[in-house]
Amino acid sequence: EHTARDTGLRMLVHTPFPPLLLGLHTYFAALLFTLVFVQKHFLLYNVSAVRPSWRWHRWRGYVILVSAVVMAAAGYLMGPYPTFGGFATFSIFFALPWLLWSGSLWWTARTGRVGLHRLLGNMMLKGCVAVPLSRMLTALLQPTWGVGPGYYGGISLASGVILVWQLADLRQFLAGTSEKAS
Repeated sequence: EHTARDTGLRMLVHTPFPPLLLGLHTYFAALLFTLVFVQKHFLLYNVSAVRPSWRWHRWRGYVILVSAVVMAAAGYLMGPYPTFGGFATFSIFFALPWLLWSGSLWWTARTGRVGLHRLLGNMMLKGCVAVPLSRMLTALLQPTWGVGPGYYGGISLASGVILVWQLADLRQFLAGTSEKAS
């Protein structure tokens, strides 16, 4: 059994996670989540056409994208270790959005699609909210629902909340008011 130190979330595993994969997944996730919120902070509270601020935005963005790819790849590579039914398949769906957001954010930045870039950045931000929320919900549900059902239940509940938030942003984007999307 693997128990997360931050929330008490439990996973039943065949063998312990390789320390290198667990470390890469953990540390790049922490870097990613921190930088996504820093990036959003500077966009909300320090918007400026000053060239150095955009240069820092670009460099933070590169670090965010690399962090998301490393975090997702390490998490995916840990997929075969848990004993939950269907977890290897589930881990694909857990890692895939981070890879898609990373590639799409890079592409929209390079091609000047600012509105779509903003929408995708907001999607990644929501992912950064969803992960700790799902970890906390999972840890709360596991004592009564069981380890596997509580794990999937916590993730499903958090995903449902984030989906509603994302649909509101998507509606604004499609209506042409993505400037107000948060």
